[in-house]
Amino acid sequence: NTSGDAVAIPAGRVISASSSDQNVAKVAQNGGDIVVVGNKAGKATITVVYKLADGSTKDETVAVNVKADQVVAAAVTADGSNDITMPTVTPVTVAANTLLPNLKIVDNYGVEYTDAELVRYADLLGVQYVVTDVKGGTVTVNADRTITIGAGVTEFNIKAITNGKSVTTLVN
Repeated sequence: NTSGDAVAIPAGRVISASSSDQNVAKVAQNGGDIVVVGNKAGKATITVVYKLADGSTKDETVAVNVKADQVVAAAVTADGSNDITMPTVTPVTVAANTLLPNLKIVDNYGVEYTDAELVRYADLLGVQYVVTDVKGGTVTVNADRTITIGAGVTEFNIKAITNGKSVTTLVN
């Protein structure tokens, strides 16, 4: 909206979206999800057409100002004081971010990424995972940011890295 807050429109209601200048702000639509991506510094307007509950349509236009600064991680934190308990059934494959309690990345604009947003924007933020000090078996970091924990593993360290910043947690 015009205040900069995220706006959720119920599934199936978004019909279309467009940008007044695709060179500045590109609009991508995947089903009912709309994503606006800044291409270069400048101003554009985004127009979204959606259905109201009564079936009629409405449009909303919002001005966007794309800044020249690239989005980068400014801080990465997790609750390292709480070790994570090893899954009881192995082998198992789990999302890497679930092994770091309360993993949070804050970008240079102060936007916080946790849980689903962290997974969704991992490529943008350059999030990588490293596993070290494995005891009792093998642990594999997969290209899709999942971790495969082999049979017999009793503990390991997992580290999340982004923009030269990192945080490590013991999984045991």
